[in-house]
Amino acid sequence: MEGVSLRGVSKRWRHTVGLRDLTIDIDPSQFVVLYGPRGSGKSVFCRLLVGVDRPSQGTIVMNGADVTHLAPIQRGVAYVPQTFALYPQFSVYDNIAYPLAIQGEKKAEIRGRVDQIALTLGITDILAKRPDQLSGGQKQRVAIAKGLVLNRRVYVLDDPLVGLDYKIRERLVEELRNLQESLDALFVYATSDPLEPLLLADHVVVLDQGRLVDQGPPADLYFTPNHVRTATLGYPAANVIAGRINQDQDRWRVLTPVCDIPIEVTAEVASDQEVLVAVRAEQFLLQEGPSGAAGSFDATVELEEDIGSERIVHLRANGQDLQAGFSDHKTALELGQTVRVATKTSAMRIFDQLSGRCVAVGAPGIEG
Repeated sequence: MEGVSLRGVSKRWRHTVGLRDLTIDIDPSQFVVLYGPRGSGKSVFCRLLVGVDRPSQGTIVMNGADVTHLAPIQRGVAYVPQTFALYPQFSVYDNIAYPLAIQGEKKAEIRGRVDQIALTLGITDILAKRPDQLSGGQKQRVAIAKGLVLNRRVYVLDDPLVGLDYKIRERLVEELRNLQESLDALFVYATSDPLEPLLLADHVVVLDQGRLVDQGPPADLYFTPNHVRTATLGYPAANVIAGRINQDQDRWRVLTPVCDIPIEVTAEVASDQEVLVAVRAEQFLLQEGPSGAAGSFDATVELEEDIGSERIVHLRANGQDLQAGFSDHKTALELGQTVRVATKTSAMRIFDQLSGRCVAVGAPGIEG
């Protein structure tokens, strides 16, 4: 398979824009995650790939063929929508088997495929029940099974785990990844969850207001985001602090309410330009760095969360709420305590406040 390509694809409804001039190549046999908030264009992207909707302009190519105007059944794409889309009069087994039955598959083949996907998704014990006898989480797993039971080269899943409890999500994330690898197929998976792209993806596509704003391997996007929307990946999300660029002769820095940060500009910027500074929780260093060092500041401890591998400490510094992640479990912290915090300044990313694009990075300072 040659993969999927979108060329200049837009989708509009009167005054509403779902996607804006999207051009992207998606490699075959990958797990691709579409990431963004509600209204970013993820579901529109999915529906256009499947053929449920047609683009207002642009071209969609699959396996070297233009499928822009083909009906869904002609594209050979399996689809798991956000809604359950289950037949109430059918049993769970018959709901899952239905896509295979209408293709004329033999009963033995249908039984084998249904049993396999039911085992993978942990729903073997409910195959005889009807949808009205199921919980919401069970209905969701049946809907996923109904989409994945088909033997396809492309699977499109539109936020299929939304609403499921944490334990079920954790299990299904692992099973979906394993299933994609065993099928050696292209999975396109839409989510607004900040952790799922890091857990699932070979390649992450970040959408914001219908535009493609960033893409790449999940580790690259986590550590070196090119757009402020990308900085929301992971838990906790990066701290985002408003600031203003200042130029003093050949020296550039960002002035923020928390601290001043030396920077190296990577795009055209101007003095007094309003920017957003993104700092990951683990890029803060507790009680390190002399007073007055670049990127250092005093903060008050507001709350502490111990999640095992690290402590997430909620800090307050000059009116700014920040989250810091410390692997040190020995240093005792008390609520209301004032602590000295330094920052790995070279890990900071600075984004233009209007466009969201990265325009500078932090200059080396205290790296700890």
